[in-house]
Amino acid sequence: MPMTKLQLRSFFTPPYIHFLPKSIKRRSFGTCDNNASPAARLPADVLVYIFMLLRDDCLSEAEMSLSWITVTHVCHRWREIALEVAGLWTAIFYGSPQSWGEFINRSREAPAHVVLDIDGDSAVQAALPIMQHLHRFERLVLHGPDIFDILPSLSDQAPLLEMLMLQFNNYGRPQNNPLNVDDKAISSLFGGCLPRLRALFLRGIPIRADSHLFAPTLTSLQLHGYEDENLSARLPLTGVVEVLARLPLLETLVLEDIFADPDTSTLLLESLAHIPVARLPHLQSLSTVTAFPYIHKAIMSHLHAPNLVRFTAQAKANTISEVVVPPLISWTQDPTSFLSLYIHALPEYLGAAGGPTSCMDDGGTEGDSPFMLSIESSEIILSDAVMDLCAQLPLHLVRNFQLLYRDSFKWTPLLRQMHDLEEIKAEIIYWKDLLQALTVNDNSHSGPWRLLCPRLKKLKFVTFGHHPESEAFFEALSITAGLRRASGFGLEEILIDEESVPCRTEEDIADLREYRLAPPPSPE
Repeated sequence: MPMTKLQLRSFFTPPYIHFLPKSIKRRSFGTCDNNASPAARLPADVLVYIFMLLRDDCLSEAEMSLSWITVTHVCHRWREIALEVAGLWTAIFYGSPQSWGEFINRSREAPAHVVLDIDGDSAVQAALPIMQHLHRFERLVLHGPDIFDILPSLSDQAPLLEMLMLQFNNYGRPQNNPLNVDDKAISSLFGGCLPRLRALFLRGIPIRADSHLFAPTLTSLQLHGYEDENLSARLPLTGVVEVLARLPLLETLVLEDIFADPDTSTLLLESLAHIPVARLPHLQSLSTVTAFPYIHKAIMSHLHAPNLVRFTAQAKANTISEVVVPPLISWTQDPTSFLSLYIHALPEYLGAAGGPTSCMDDGGTEGDSPFMLSIESSEIILSDAVMDLCAQLPLHLVRNFQLLYRDSFKWTPLLRQMHDLEEIKAEIIYWKDLLQALTVNDNSHSGPWRLLCPRLKKLKFVTFGHHPESEAFFEALSITAGLRRASGFGLEEILIDEESVPCRTEEDIADLREYRLAPPPSPE
Protein backbone atom coordinates (compact mmCIF):
# COMPACT_ATOMS: atom_id res chain seq x y z
CA MET A 1 0.00 0.00 0.00
CA PRO A 2 1.48 3.41 -0.97
CA MET A 3 2.14 5.85 1.85
CA THR A 4 -0.05 8.91 2.30
CA LYS A 5 1.38 12.41 1.99
CA LEU A 6 1.35 12.74 5.78
CA GLN A 7 3.26 9.47 6.20
CA LEU A 8 5.79 10.54 3.59
CA ARG A 9 6.33 13.81 5.40
CA SER A 10 6.88 12.13 8.77
CA PHE A 11 9.16 9.47 7.27
CA PHE A 12 11.45 11.76 5.33
CA THR A 13 11.72 14.60 7.82
CA PRO A 14 14.22 13.89 10.65
CA PRO A 15 12.34 13.68 13.96
CA TYR A 16 14.61 16.20 15.63
CA ILE A 17 14.09 18.92 13.04
CA HIS A 18 11.34 20.66 15.00
CA PHE A 19 13.06 20.67 18.37
CA LEU A 20 16.61 21.95 17.81
CA PRO A 21 17.53 25.64 17.67
CA LYS A 22 18.05 26.98 14.16
CA SER A 23 21.80 27.37 14.58
CA ILE A 24 22.13 23.73 15.68
CA LYS A 25 19.83 22.53 12.91
CA ARG A 26 21.98 23.97 10.15
CA ARG A 27 25.21 22.45 11.51
CA SER A 28 23.57 19.10 12.22
CA PHE A 29 22.09 18.70 8.77
CA GLY A 30 25.42 19.29 7.10
CA THR A 31 27.47 16.93 9.29
CA CYS A 32 25.23 14.12 10.47
CA ASP A 33 25.74 10.68 8.94
CA ASN A 34 22.74 10.23 6.66
CA ASN A 35 24.13 7.17 4.88
CA ALA A 36 22.51 4.91 7.45
CA SER A 37 19.07 6.28 6.60
CA PRO A 38 17.05 4.39 3.95
CA ALA A 39 15.95 7.76 2.60
CA ALA A 40 19.57 8.66 1.73
CA ARG A 41 19.75 5.78 -0.73
CA LEU A 42 16.55 6.61 -2.61
CA PRO A 43 16.98 7.34 -6.34
CA ALA A 44 16.91 11.00 -7.29
CA ASP A 45 13.69 10.72 -9.28
CA VAL A 46 11.92 9.19 -6.27
CA LEU A 47 13.15 12.02 -4.05
CA VAL A 48 11.95 14.59 -6.57
CA TYR A 49 8.52 12.94 -6.60
CA ILE A 50 8.41 13.08 -2.80
CA PHE A 51 9.53 16.72 -2.76
CA MET A 52 6.76 17.58 -5.20
CA LEU A 53 4.18 15.81 -3.03
CA LEU A 54 5.29 17.73 0.04
CA ARG A 55 5.24 21.04 -1.83
CA ASP A 56 1.81 20.44 -3.34
CA ASP A 57 0.48 19.38 0.05
CA CYS A 58 1.66 22.66 1.57
CA LEU A 59 0.20 24.65 -1.31
CA SER A 60 -3.19 23.03 -0.82
CA GLU A 61 -3.39 24.16 2.81
CA ALA A 62 -5.51 27.19 3.67
CA GLU A 63 -2.48 29.26 4.72
CA MET A 64 -0.11 28.04 1.97
CA SER A 65 2.94 26.97 3.97
CA LEU A 66 6.62 27.04 2.98
CA SER A 67 7.47 24.28 5.45
CA TRP A 68 8.33 21.89 2.59
CA ILE A 69 11.60 23.83 2.06
CA THR A 70 13.07 21.95 5.04
CA VAL A 71 13.89 19.14 2.59
CA THR A 72 16.72 21.33 1.27
CA HIS A 73 18.36 21.38 4.72
CA VAL A 74 18.36 17.66 5.47
CA CYS A 75 21.67 16.88 3.74
CA HIS A 76 23.87 18.06 0.86
CA ARG A 77 22.50 15.45 -1.56
CA TRP A 78 18.88 16.35 -0.93
CA ARG A 79 19.68 20.05 -1.31
CA GLU A 80 21.56 19.54 -4.59
CA ILE A 81 18.71 17.47 -6.02
CA ALA A 82 16.07 20.00 -4.94
CA LEU A 83 17.98 22.95 -6.40
CA GLU A 84 18.42 21.16 -9.72
CA VAL A 85 14.67 20.74 -10.25
CA ALA A 86 13.35 24.03 -11.64
CA GLY A 87 9.74 22.83 -11.44
CA LEU A 88 10.00 22.57 -7.66
CA TRP A 89 10.36 26.35 -7.34
CA THR A 90 7.69 27.54 -9.73
CA ALA A 91 5.07 28.36 -7.06
CA ILE A 92 6.03 31.82 -5.82
CA PHE A 93 3.65 33.06 -3.17
CA TYR A 94 3.29 35.16 -0.03
CA GLY A 95 6.14 34.59 2.40
CA SER A 96 8.91 37.14 2.77
CA PRO A 97 9.37 39.46 -0.23
CA GLN A 98 13.09 38.69 0.01
CA SER A 99 12.36 35.09 -1.02
CA TRP A 100 10.52 35.98 -4.23
CA GLY A 101 13.66 36.70 -6.23
CA GLU A 102 15.32 33.49 -5.04
CA PHE A 103 12.33 31.45 -6.14
CA ILE A 104 12.15 33.06 -9.58
CA ASN A 105 15.87 32.42 -10.10
CA ARG A 106 15.70 28.79 -8.99
CA SER A 107 12.71 28.12 -11.25
CA ARG A 108 14.82 29.26 -14.24
CA GLU A 109 12.64 29.20 -17.38
CA ALA A 110 9.90 26.87 -16.10
CA PRO A 111 6.28 28.11 -16.24
CA ALA A 112 5.45 29.79 -12.93
CA HIS A 113 2.48 30.35 -10.62
CA VAL A 114 2.86 33.67 -8.79
CA VAL A 115 0.79 34.85 -5.79
CA LEU A 116 2.06 38.06 -4.17
CA ASP A 117 0.75 40.33 -1.41
CA ILE A 118 1.67 43.89 -2.39
CA ASP A 119 1.61 45.71 0.92
CA GLY A 120 4.26 48.35 1.53
CA ASP A 121 7.24 49.71 -0.39
CA SER A 122 9.44 46.68 0.32
CA ALA A 123 6.88 44.39 -1.32
CA VAL A 124 6.61 46.73 -4.32
CA GLN A 125 10.38 46.83 -4.82
CA ALA A 126 10.66 43.04 -4.46
CA ALA A 127 7.81 42.42 -6.91
CA LEU A 128 9.00 44.68 -9.74
CA PRO A 129 11.91 42.42 -10.85
CA ILE A 130 9.57 39.40 -10.75
CA MET A 131 7.35 41.04 -13.37
CA GLN A 132 10.20 40.87 -15.89
CA HIS A 133 9.33 37.18 -16.23
CA LEU A 134 5.70 37.63 -17.33
CA HIS A 135 6.35 35.45 -20.37
CA ARG A 136 6.68 32.46 -17.99
CA PHE A 137 3.58 33.06 -15.85
CA GLU A 138 0.67 30.61 -16.09
CA ARG A 139 -1.11 32.05 -13.05
CA LEU A 140 -0.74 35.49 -11.54
CA VAL A 141 -2.41 36.72 -8.35
CA LEU A 142 -1.66 40.21 -7.03
CA HIS A 143 -3.54 41.69 -4.10
CA GLY A 144 -3.03 44.33 -1.46
CA PRO A 145 -3.28 48.09 -0.89
CA ASP A 146 -0.31 48.94 -3.15
CA ILE A 147 -1.25 46.85 -6.17
CA PHE A 148 -1.57 49.94 -8.42
CA ASP A 149 2.17 50.60 -8.01
CA ILE A 150 2.81 47.26 -9.73
CA LEU A 151 0.37 47.45 -12.65
CA PRO A 152 2.60 49.66 -14.88
CA SER A 153 5.21 46.87 -14.83
CA LEU A 154 2.73 44.40 -16.36
CA SER A 155 3.18 45.73 -19.88
CA ASP A 156 5.02 42.77 -21.43
CA GLN A 157 3.16 39.95 -23.11
CA ALA A 158 2.13 36.88 -21.11
CA PRO A 159 1.42 34.21 -23.73
CA LEU A 160 1.10 31.40 -21.15
CA LEU A 161 -1.18 33.20 -18.69
CA GLU A 162 -4.34 31.20 -17.97
CA MET A 163 -5.50 32.71 -14.67
CA LEU A 164 -5.30 36.35 -13.59
CA MET A 165 -6.44 37.80 -10.25
CA LEU A 166 -5.96 41.48 -9.45
CA GLN A 167 -7.43 42.39 -6.08
CA PHE A 168 -7.18 45.83 -4.50
CA ASN A 169 -7.91 46.40 -0.84
CA ASN A 170 -7.05 49.42 1.26
CA TYR A 171 -6.93 47.74 4.65
CA GLY A 172 -4.40 49.66 6.70
CA ARG A 173 -3.57 52.10 3.89
CA PRO A 174 -2.78 55.57 5.35
CA GLN A 175 -5.42 58.18 4.57
CA ASN A 176 -2.72 60.65 3.46
CA ASN A 177 -1.35 58.19 0.89
CA PRO A 178 -3.35 58.86 -2.29
CA LEU A 179 -3.93 56.16 -4.86
CA ASN A 180 -1.97 56.37 -8.08
CA VAL A 181 -4.31 54.74 -10.59
CA ASP A 182 -2.82 54.81 -14.09
CA ASP A 183 -5.67 54.23 -16.54
CA LYS A 184 -3.22 53.99 -19.43
CA ALA A 185 -1.28 51.25 -17.67
CA ILE A 186 -4.48 49.29 -17.04
CA SER A 187 -5.52 49.56 -20.68
CA SER A 188 -2.13 48.27 -21.88
CA LEU A 189 -1.67 45.34 -19.48
CA PHE A 190 0.17 42.35 -20.96
CA GLY A 191 0.77 44.02 -24.29
CA GLY A 192 -2.94 44.10 -25.06
CA CYS A 193 -3.22 40.34 -25.67
CA LEU A 194 -3.88 37.27 -23.51
CA PRO A 195 -4.42 34.37 -25.93
CA ARG A 196 -4.79 31.64 -23.28
CA LEU A 197 -6.62 33.45 -20.47
CA ARG A 198 -9.39 31.29 -19.03
CA ALA A 199 -10.07 32.77 -15.58
CA LEU A 200 -10.24 36.47 -14.67
CA PHE A 201 -10.86 37.86 -11.16
CA LEU A 202 -10.88 41.63 -10.60
CA ARG A 203 -11.68 43.43 -7.35
CA GLY A 204 -11.51 47.19 -7.13
CA ILE A 205 -9.81 47.52 -10.53
CA PRO A 206 -11.21 50.27 -12.81
CA ILE A 207 -11.80 48.72 -16.21
CA ARG A 208 -13.67 49.56 -19.37
CA ALA A 209 -16.11 47.30 -21.16
CA ASP A 210 -13.86 47.18 -24.24
CA SER A 211 -10.83 45.96 -22.25
CA HIS A 212 -8.75 43.19 -23.81
CA LEU A 213 -8.78 41.42 -20.43
CA PHE A 214 -12.26 40.22 -21.35
CA ALA A 215 -10.76 37.64 -23.67
CA PRO A 216 -13.13 35.39 -25.66
CA THR A 217 -11.31 32.36 -24.19
CA LEU A 218 -12.63 33.07 -20.66
CA THR A 219 -14.55 30.31 -18.93
CA SER A 220 -14.63 32.01 -15.50
CA LEU A 221 -15.22 35.71 -14.80
CA GLN A 222 -15.49 37.41 -11.41
CA LEU A 223 -15.95 41.17 -11.22
CA HIS A 224 -16.09 42.80 -7.79
CA GLY A 225 -16.66 46.54 -7.73
CA TYR A 226 -15.31 49.19 -5.41
CA GLU A 227 -16.47 52.69 -4.60
CA ASP A 228 -14.99 55.40 -2.37
CA GLU A 229 -13.83 58.99 -2.71
CA ASN A 230 -10.51 57.93 -4.25
CA LEU A 231 -11.52 55.06 -6.51
CA SER A 232 -14.49 53.96 -8.58
CA ALA A 233 -14.49 50.51 -10.13
CA ARG A 234 -17.93 49.95 -11.59
CA LEU A 235 -19.50 49.47 -15.00
CA PRO A 236 -22.93 50.43 -16.32
CA LEU A 237 -25.19 47.45 -16.87
CA THR A 238 -25.07 48.04 -20.62
CA GLY A 239 -21.29 47.62 -20.51
CA VAL A 240 -21.55 44.41 -18.49
CA VAL A 241 -24.04 42.91 -20.95
CA GLU A 242 -21.82 43.89 -23.89
CA VAL A 243 -18.86 42.19 -22.19
CA LEU A 244 -20.81 39.00 -21.60
CA ALA A 245 -21.97 38.91 -25.21
CA ARG A 246 -18.29 38.49 -26.19
CA LEU A 247 -17.69 35.51 -23.88
CA PRO A 248 -19.40 32.50 -25.49
CA LEU A 249 -17.34 29.95 -23.51
CA LEU A 250 -18.18 31.35 -20.07
CA GLU A 251 -19.12 28.72 -17.46
CA THR A 252 -18.87 30.67 -14.17
CA LEU A 253 -19.94 34.28 -13.64
CA VAL A 254 -19.77 36.37 -10.44
CA LEU A 255 -20.86 40.03 -10.46
CA GLU A 256 -20.59 41.76 -7.07
CA ASP A 257 -21.33 45.47 -6.72
CA ILE A 258 -19.88 46.03 -10.19
CA PHE A 259 -22.94 47.85 -11.51
CA ALA A 260 -23.04 51.64 -11.64
CA ASP A 261 -26.10 53.38 -10.21
CA PRO A 262 -28.78 53.47 -12.95
CA ASP A 263 -30.57 56.39 -11.19
CA THR A 264 -34.05 55.25 -12.26
CA SER A 265 -35.61 52.20 -13.84
CA THR A 266 -36.71 54.33 -16.81
CA LEU A 267 -33.16 55.41 -17.62
CA LEU A 268 -31.96 51.84 -17.22
CA LEU A 269 -34.56 50.48 -19.62
CA GLU A 270 -33.73 53.20 -22.14
CA SER A 271 -30.02 52.34 -22.01
CA LEU A 272 -30.78 48.66 -22.61
CA ALA A 273 -33.35 49.18 -25.36
CA HIS A 274 -30.94 48.42 -28.20
CA ILE A 275 -28.59 46.05 -26.35
CA PRO A 276 -29.03 42.43 -27.49
CA VAL A 277 -29.37 39.60 -25.00
CA ALA A 278 -26.06 37.99 -24.02
CA ARG A 279 -26.23 34.33 -24.98
CA LEU A 280 -24.15 32.12 -22.71
CA PRO A 281 -24.83 28.51 -23.74
CA HIS A 282 -22.16 27.08 -21.43
CA LEU A 283 -22.90 29.14 -18.31
CA GLN A 284 -23.52 26.83 -15.33
CA SER A 285 -23.01 29.08 -12.29
CA LEU A 286 -24.25 32.65 -11.83
CA SER A 287 -23.87 34.89 -8.78
CA THR A 288 -24.95 38.54 -8.62
CA VAL A 289 -24.86 41.10 -5.82
CA THR A 290 -26.19 44.64 -6.20
CA ALA A 291 -27.43 47.34 -3.85
CA PHE A 292 -29.49 49.06 -6.55
CA PRO A 293 -33.13 48.28 -7.32
CA TYR A 294 -34.06 47.44 -10.93
CA ILE A 295 -30.61 45.96 -11.69
CA HIS A 296 -31.39 42.37 -10.72
CA LYS A 297 -34.43 42.07 -12.95
CA ALA A 298 -32.68 43.88 -15.81
CA ILE A 299 -29.62 41.62 -15.81
CA MET A 300 -31.80 38.51 -15.66
CA SER A 301 -33.80 39.70 -18.66
CA HIS A 302 -30.61 40.25 -20.70
CA LEU A 303 -28.98 36.88 -20.08
CA HIS A 304 -29.83 33.66 -21.89
CA ALA A 305 -28.26 30.76 -20.00
CA PRO A 306 -30.14 27.56 -20.89
CA ASN A 307 -27.72 25.29 -19.00
CA LEU A 308 -27.62 27.14 -15.67
CA VAL A 309 -27.44 24.78 -12.68
CA ARG A 310 -26.34 27.14 -9.86
CA PHE A 311 -27.78 30.57 -9.04
CA THR A 312 -27.06 32.99 -6.18
CA ALA A 313 -28.32 36.56 -5.92
CA GLN A 314 -28.48 39.40 -3.40
CA ALA A 315 -30.50 42.43 -4.42
CA LYS A 316 -32.89 45.16 -3.41
CA ALA A 317 -36.39 45.46 -4.79
CA ASN A 318 -39.11 48.09 -4.93
CA THR A 319 -41.82 45.85 -6.39
CA ILE A 320 -42.71 42.16 -6.35
CA SER A 321 -42.01 41.94 -10.08
CA GLU A 322 -38.32 42.51 -9.35
CA VAL A 323 -38.10 39.19 -7.45
CA VAL A 324 -36.87 37.24 -10.47
CA VAL A 325 -35.44 33.72 -10.57
CA PRO A 326 -33.95 32.33 -13.81
CA PRO A 327 -34.98 28.75 -14.57
CA LEU A 328 -32.28 26.20 -13.85
CA ILE A 329 -31.80 23.37 -16.32
CA SER A 330 -31.34 20.90 -13.45
CA TRP A 331 -34.94 21.50 -12.35
CA THR A 332 -36.24 19.93 -15.55
CA GLN A 333 -33.54 17.34 -16.18
CA ASP A 334 -32.90 16.03 -12.65
CA PRO A 335 -35.87 15.24 -10.36
CA THR A 336 -33.51 15.18 -7.34
CA SER A 337 -32.16 18.69 -7.93
CA PHE A 338 -34.67 20.54 -5.72
CA LEU A 339 -35.71 18.19 -2.93
CA SER A 340 -35.37 20.86 -0.26
CA LEU A 341 -36.67 24.44 -0.11
CA TYR A 342 -36.04 26.90 2.71
CA ILE A 343 -37.71 30.32 2.90
CA HIS A 344 -37.04 32.90 5.60
CA ALA A 345 -39.17 36.05 5.63
CA LEU A 346 -38.55 38.93 8.02
CA PRO A 347 -39.61 42.57 7.90
CA GLU A 348 -37.87 44.10 4.86
CA TYR A 349 -36.10 40.81 4.01
CA LEU A 350 -36.86 37.68 2.00
CA GLY A 351 -34.37 34.83 1.72
CA ALA A 352 -34.65 31.49 -0.03
CA ALA A 353 -32.40 28.50 -0.63
CA GLY A 354 -32.97 25.19 -2.34
CA GLY A 355 -31.19 22.14 -3.60
CA PRO A 356 -30.89 18.36 -3.51
CA THR A 357 -30.09 18.24 0.23
CA SER A 358 -31.30 20.04 3.33
CA CYS A 359 -30.91 23.79 3.01
CA MET A 360 -30.18 24.15 6.69
CA ASP A 361 -27.34 22.56 8.63
CA ASP A 362 -27.51 21.55 12.29
CA GLY A 363 -26.42 25.00 13.37
CA GLY A 364 -29.35 26.66 11.63
CA THR A 365 -27.38 28.38 8.87
CA GLU A 366 -27.83 28.20 5.17
CA GLY A 367 -25.66 25.57 3.55
CA ASP A 368 -24.08 25.53 0.11
CA SER A 369 -27.22 25.33 -2.00
CA PRO A 370 -27.41 25.47 -5.80
CA PHE A 371 -30.16 28.08 -5.48
CA MET A 372 -29.95 31.03 -3.09
CA LEU A 373 -31.80 34.34 -3.24
CA SER A 374 -31.73 37.28 -0.82
CA ILE A 375 -33.99 40.29 -1.32
CA GLU A 376 -34.07 43.46 0.78
CA SER A 377 -37.13 45.67 0.48
CA SER A 378 -39.18 48.05 2.59
CA GLU A 379 -41.82 48.39 -0.12
CA ILE A 380 -43.17 44.93 -0.92
CA ILE A 381 -45.70 42.90 1.07
CA LEU A 382 -43.84 39.84 2.28
CA SER A 383 -46.66 37.33 1.94
CA ASP A 384 -47.19 38.37 -1.68
CA ALA A 385 -43.45 38.23 -2.33
CA VAL A 386 -43.26 34.67 -0.96
CA MET A 387 -46.07 33.58 -3.24
CA ASP A 388 -44.54 35.31 -6.27
CA LEU A 389 -41.15 33.75 -5.57
CA CYS A 390 -42.59 30.26 -5.14
CA ALA A 391 -44.53 30.60 -8.40
CA GLN A 392 -41.14 30.60 -10.16
CA LEU A 393 -39.81 27.50 -8.37
CA PRO A 394 -40.34 23.78 -9.11
CA LEU A 395 -42.51 23.09 -6.06
CA HIS A 396 -43.53 19.70 -7.46
CA LEU A 397 -39.96 18.46 -6.79
CA VAL A 398 -39.83 19.57 -3.14
CA ARG A 399 -39.70 16.91 -0.41
CA ASN A 400 -38.56 19.11 2.50
CA PHE A 401 -40.17 22.54 2.94
CA GLN A 402 -39.14 25.01 5.63
CA LEU A 403 -40.96 28.33 5.94
CA LEU A 404 -39.94 30.62 8.77
CA TYR A 405 -42.38 33.52 8.63
CA ARG A 406 -43.83 35.39 11.61
CA ASP A 407 -47.14 36.41 10.15
CA SER A 408 -50.39 34.90 8.96
CA PHE A 409 -49.89 32.96 5.74
CA LYS A 410 -52.05 31.07 3.26
CA TRP A 411 -50.33 27.68 2.99
CA THR A 412 -52.90 25.96 0.79
CA PRO A 413 -51.85 27.34 -2.66
CA LEU A 414 -48.25 26.23 -2.06
CA LEU A 415 -48.99 22.84 -0.52
CA ARG A 416 -51.38 22.04 -3.35
CA GLN A 417 -48.35 21.96 -5.69
CA MET A 418 -46.18 19.86 -3.35
CA HIS A 419 -47.70 16.47 -4.01
CA ASP A 420 -44.56 14.58 -2.92
CA LEU A 421 -43.80 16.67 0.17
CA GLU A 422 -42.52 14.55 3.07
CA GLU A 423 -41.49 17.11 5.70
CA ILE A 424 -42.62 20.58 6.80
CA LYS A 425 -40.89 22.90 9.24
CA ALA A 426 -42.58 26.10 10.39
CA GLU A 427 -42.77 28.61 13.23
CA ILE A 428 -45.34 27.65 15.82
CA ILE A 429 -46.65 31.17 16.37
CA TYR A 430 -49.07 30.91 13.41
CA TRP A 431 -49.85 27.21 13.76
CA LYS A 432 -53.53 27.65 12.88
CA ASP A 433 -52.78 28.55 9.24
CA LEU A 434 -50.66 25.43 8.69
CA LEU A 435 -52.88 22.92 10.50
CA GLN A 436 -55.91 24.22 8.65
CA ALA A 437 -54.16 23.69 5.30
CA LEU A 438 -53.22 20.12 6.28
CA THR A 439 -56.89 19.25 6.74
CA VAL A 440 -58.15 20.75 3.47
CA ASN A 441 -59.71 18.38 0.94
CA ASP A 442 -58.42 18.96 -2.56
CA ASN A 443 -59.57 17.88 -6.02
CA SER A 444 -57.08 19.82 -8.14
CA HIS A 445 -55.47 16.53 -9.20
CA SER A 446 -57.18 13.85 -11.23
CA GLY A 447 -59.00 11.39 -9.02
CA PRO A 448 -61.10 11.59 -5.86
CA TRP A 449 -60.94 14.27 -3.21
CA ARG A 450 -58.01 13.89 -0.82
CA LEU A 451 -55.98 15.82 1.71
CA LEU A 452 -53.04 17.94 0.60
CA CYS A 453 -49.52 16.47 0.73
CA PRO A 454 -50.49 12.77 0.87
CA ARG A 455 -46.87 11.70 1.47
CA LEU A 456 -46.26 14.02 4.40
CA LYS A 457 -44.62 12.09 7.26
CA LYS A 458 -42.85 14.63 9.45
CA LEU A 459 -44.13 17.90 10.92
CA LYS A 460 -41.73 20.22 12.76
CA PHE A 461 -42.45 23.34 14.77
CA VAL A 462 -39.93 25.80 16.17
CA THR A 463 -41.00 28.18 18.93
CA PHE A 464 -38.22 30.79 19.12
CA GLY A 465 -39.61 31.56 22.58
CA HIS A 466 -43.16 32.24 21.31
CA HIS A 467 -45.46 29.72 22.99
CA PRO A 468 -49.11 29.66 21.93
CA GLU A 469 -51.94 28.61 24.19
CA SER A 470 -51.00 24.96 24.77
CA GLU A 471 -54.52 23.59 25.18
CA ALA A 472 -55.84 24.99 21.89
CA PHE A 473 -52.68 24.09 19.95
CA PHE A 474 -52.57 20.44 21.02
CA GLU A 475 -56.31 20.03 20.54
CA ALA A 476 -55.96 21.21 16.93
CA LEU A 477 -52.82 19.11 16.45
CA SER A 478 -54.66 16.02 17.66
CA ILE A 479 -57.55 16.67 15.27
CA THR A 480 -55.16 17.18 12.34
CA ALA A 481 -53.17 14.02 13.08
CA GLY A 482 -56.34 11.99 13.56
CA LEU A 483 -57.95 13.21 10.35
CA ARG A 484 -54.84 12.48 8.30
CA ARG A 485 -54.49 9.02 9.82
CA ALA A 486 -58.15 8.22 9.11
CA SER A 487 -57.64 9.33 5.49
CA GLY A 488 -54.62 7.04 5.06
CA PHE A 489 -52.08 9.86 5.16
CA GLY A 490 -50.95 9.57 8.78
CA LEU A 491 -47.98 11.42 10.22
CA GLU A 492 -45.03 9.43 11.52
CA GLU A 493 -43.35 12.11 13.59
CA ILE A 494 -44.12 15.49 15.13
CA LEU A 495 -41.33 17.55 16.63
CA ILE A 496 -41.48 20.74 18.67
CA ASP A 497 -38.07 22.34 19.10
CA GLU A 498 -36.56 18.94 18.16
CA GLU A 499 -38.53 17.18 20.95
CA SER A 500 -40.48 14.27 19.51
CA VAL A 501 -44.21 14.03 20.16
CA PRO A 502 -45.69 10.52 19.50
CA CYS A 503 -48.42 10.52 16.85
CA ARG A 504 -48.47 7.13 15.08
CA THR A 505 -51.26 5.30 16.88
CA GLU A 506 -54.79 6.26 17.89
CA GLU A 507 -53.63 6.26 21.50
CA ASP A 508 -50.79 8.66 20.64
CA ILE A 509 -53.19 10.97 18.87
CA ALA A 510 -55.62 10.91 21.78
CA ASP A 511 -52.78 11.68 24.18
CA LEU A 512 -51.84 14.73 22.11
CA ARG A 513 -54.70 16.62 23.75
CA GLU A 514 -52.98 16.28 27.11
CA TYR A 515 -49.59 17.63 25.97
CA ARG A 516 -48.55 21.05 27.18
CA LEU A 517 -45.65 23.26 26.21
CA ALA A 518 -43.30 24.16 29.01
CA PRO A 519 -43.72 27.85 29.86
CA PRO A 520 -40.93 30.08 28.57
CA PRO A 521 -38.37 31.04 31.20
CA SER A 522 -39.23 34.28 32.95
CA PRO A 523 -36.74 37.13 32.44
CA GLU A 524 -34.55 37.78 35.43
